[in-house]
Amino acid sequence: MKVLYADHDPKIRNYVSMLLESGLDFEVLECSSGNEALAVCEMEEGIDFIITEVQMPNGNGDKILEYFDNKKMKLPFIWLSAPENEKVMFVQESLSRGGANAFVPKPFKDADFFPHVEKIIQFVEEGETVEFEDGELDDNLLEKDTQKNSANSDELHKDEWERAKDPEAADWSLKKEHKHQGTVAADWSLKKEQDDGWGNLKKKGSSGTTDSSKQKNKESDEIVFSEKTKEILKKRFESKTSEEEYDFSKYKKVKLKRFYQFNSVPCEVYVKLSKTKYIKIIPENELYDHELLERYEGKKIKYLFVPVEQHPYLIDLVGQEIFSQAEKIFNSNSSVEMKSVAELGIFNHVNESVKLLGISDANAKKVTRAVEYNLKTLAQNPSIYDLISKMMKGDHFVSEHSLLLSYICGQICLSTSWSSNQTLEKLSMAAMMHDIGFDNIELAEAHDMQKNEFEFDDDQLEIIHDHPGVAAKLITSGKSVFPDVDTIIMQHHESPDGQGYPRKLGPLSISPLSCIMIIAEDFVTKIYGKSKEQIDIKKIKEEFSEKYNRGNFKKPLQGFLTAF
Repeated sequence: MKVLYADHDPKIRNYVSMLLESGLDFEVLECSSGNEALAVCEMEEGIDFIITEVQMPNGNGDKILEYFDNKKMKLPFIWLSAPENEKVMFVQESLSRGGANAFVPKPFKDADFFPHVEKIIQFVEEGETVEFEDGELDDNLLEKDTQKNSANSDELHKDEWERAKDPEAADWSLKKEHKHQGTVAADWSLKKEQDDGWGNLKKKGSSGTTDSSKQKNKESDEIVFSEKTKEILKKRFESKTSEEEYDFSKYKKVKLKRFYQFNSVPCEVYVKLSKTKYIKIIPENELYDHELLERYEGKKIKYLFVPVEQHPYLIDLVGQEIFSQAEKIFNSNSSVEMKSVAELGIFNHVNESVKLLGISDANAKKVTRAVEYNLKTLAQNPSIYDLISKMMKGDHFVSEHSLLLSYICGQICLSTSWSSNQTLEKLSMAAMMHDIGFDNIELAEAHDMQKNEFEFDDDQLEIIHDHPGVAAKLITSGKSVFPDVDTIIMQHHESPDGQGYPRKLGPLSISPLSCIMIIAEDFVTKIYGKSKEQIDIKKIKEEFSEKYNRGNFKKPLQGFLTAF
């Protein structure tokens, strides 16, 4: 099926589009405004239905409605917008036509959205989309009452935005099932599901799951589309041309462009050579360059393919981008509340150091956003958040060193092809947490600054050796922490000569993001507490070129040399 989807919010648009295209094999025509949608409509034929925001810059949703009315094509509309926009006159007029038209409030509950998509699938198949007045769907199609006069439904819509602000309750968080009127709400979005054929979905970790490490086994809770809908989807898939065909039982298709927003993904990614032959081009959780995507794009490759069993993890990752937009993300039980990097006691001093090093305002702002996002993420785990916020709010070496390290890591990262928001946030999180294993600030400073006059006793040497592991263990105990952060922390004292600790890893065994942090920390050690006149950038670059030009350090080194 072909759907026109207009929304000015790229994160929500990307998320919903991905669910439709890879979960249901739809073709999604994405637009950011009503005016852009009109241009797409002039170029595209065979649009089956429309999903649109009500209010958008450069043209609201009424422009799209008017366009199809003028064409005498009364296609089904799903209005996906803020709750108050349901009362807008043209929305009400559209809903009054009945049939498959619907309004779903943002942030949508999955059970409020996907039943309407199923309803439209059947309407389109039956050819009942031109005249809505007489079109009615079997009452058994939807499990819940969709009448707007339901008191419970009205109350639910009033509470949507409040629920969205709660990271434990909002659907965007992807962290838990939600209960509604005493029953578990159907998770139509496939966010936590695995596909088990046409329209059969099973929870991750239930029978058939291969990766038990990601979630403990749970009792199977199957969710299904109606048999009628499954047959429609199957028939449409089988009618594809040979060029469009792929093995739906093993792979989900995802538009290549969606991978540009990341530098690593929690799944394997394949390119299709034929319906039965696929080649892996991106390994699970490994860094990839956007140049790789550009090469395949240059070969007119439009879709890449993800294994069915790993597809939910990619959906989770994309969903995290939406979760970051929630307004109220700080835990009310946290004893220290910190909403902005500018509130940190050491911010002004670090900000001066950043300017002294020539880091642009634009790059500094990107890193600042990453730090603030991580503070919000850590707020979901009170024990870690209280610890990190107290440390970061202090006016001492560890807090200043950690924040400055975030900016240096960010500057190096932005000078490589791994400069996605996701990668910045990983490095920022690692920089903030890397010394949390020290309970003695003086010991941390003496060690990090390599003070020769400080002699360590055996107990202190043990703390020094163990502090990466202590911090890595803390970070893995939290919720909503990016993968790889524990690895970066664990490896931040490894060395390109293989003589680092705790594992004496060689330069090819240290992860590329860990290499960025190792170079950044070495640089911070050389510049910390010095004036501009005392910092010899040229000498440092010459030393680093000799020291780090090997193994996985090569690309981060080039990033450093470019950045400074």
